[in-house]
Amino acid sequence: MNDTLEITTLGGLEVRVGGEPVTGFYSRKVEALMVYLACTGRPQPRDVLADLLWDDVTQSRAMGNLRVVLHSLRDKLGPYVEITRTTVTMNMDNQLWLDIAELEDGLASSEIDTVVAAVDQYQGDFLAGFYVRDCPRFEEWQLVEQERLRNLVVGALNGLVAHHMDRKAYDVALEHARRLLELDPLLEEAHRQAMACLAYSGQRSAAVAQYESCRQILEEELGVEPEIETKALYEAILAGEIAAPSAPASSPHNLPPQTTPFVGRR
Repeated sequence: MNDTLEITTLGGLEVRVGGEPVTGFYSRKVEALMVYLACTGRPQPRDVLADLLWDDVTQSRAMGNLRVVLHSLRDKLGPYVEITRTTVTMNMDNQLWLDIAELEDGLASSEIDTVVAAVDQYQGDFLAGFYVRDCPRFEEWQLVEQERLRNLVVGALNGLVAHHMDRKAYDVALEHARRLLELDPLLEEAHRQAMACLAYSGQRSAAVAQYESCRQILEEELGVEPEIETKALYEAILAGEIAAPSAPASSPHNLPPQTTPFVGRR
């Protein structure tokens, strides 16, 4: 079998086989089960899956419900699912493409172009807009994955900003800082990065405007003032202590080791 099963989870859920959409699943829980199996990538005991999707009913009823869901999943994606009497897994003998696996591989690279391509692949949160009714344990797993993947991307973007700022490529660093702010406007570190990039590029007014945007967002969303570091940078920009450098440095090809992902005050 040559057709690839493609599962896209970033920004929502989309399933394709051989490039053609797969729709008409019996229920959202069938889709949830498929995603969980693909993302965990290992055989899952049937009782664990039943508890994941039906924790509010008796075990016997949950196991019965699971049999119905598995029948539907096999009907839609039979060659890609391996079901035994005790476990369920995705059949890795057939071709399976999962976007978050590609994302994680790309972010782990030391090549800048690969990391940038991986960051560009992040078009939204994991399973954004996907909801399974009366399924709190799956929802908890989904939220943990969302946060984990978002933090990976935030960490990679911080690494890209630092890399380009060290090499005085402020226009490129600014693009990545702004992408950080698209992910979370409350990331003060990203506001400071953008302010510094603008100031070092000779765009003093834009750097001041960036500070005002930061201050307004923090006031409206959290009811707090900017951090001391942010105010100090703002005052340094106003005083003209940050100016465009005279000459750029050379630009190596590899990223330095990434720092710990920055987590916003929220």
